[in-house]
Amino acid sequence: MEINEAQEQSFRILEKINNKNNAKHEPDSIFISLVEEVGEVARELSKKQKNTKRGDFNKEELADELSDIISRTLVIAEDNKIDMDKAFTEKLKKIKKRFNLD
Repeated sequence: MEINEAQEQSFRILEKINNKNNAKHEPDSIFISLVEEVGEVARELSKKQKNTKRGDFNKEELADELSDIISRTLVIAEDNKIDMDKAFTEKLKKIKKRFNLD
């Protein structure tokens, strides 16, 4: 799946959820949700540390939480009319140039 396709699908799914729950799309709440998801990734990764009492690391749970981050990020991009295919391609070019990786 291309990034722009995932972006459109993420936004449409959010709209359907909001319509189903009679909720209004609030861009600020999407950012707050993104930050919450980052915390959930941190919690799952912390389980890989020795001497943790947070339970056992679960790779599937980590994948799920990372997917939540991507979805929220793409909705923020859609809210701001950002072409993430283009933006991500340009970012990779900048990184390669900065570190002389071409």
